[in-house]
Amino acid sequence: MTEHNIGIDFNAGIKPEEIVVQRPQLMLAQVYAALAYYYANQEVIDTEIAAEIEEYDRLEAESTAKRQ
Repeated sequence: MTEHNIGIDFNAGIKPEEIVVQRPQLMLAQVYAALAYYYANQEVIDTEIAAEIEEYDRLEAESTAKRQ
């Protein structure tokens, strides 16, 4: 679990209390700490998230092309 995951969930409209329910290995304080870190570094983290999504999409397209 990374700040990226917490930031993605939160930006998708999932409340911190719901994140803890979905990820019971986390405590609410950890979620808030991750969000604080995310917001302090939002530009960098959002850029990293976008790069991860782009790479995922590329690999998925490559895999789909190989199956056809």
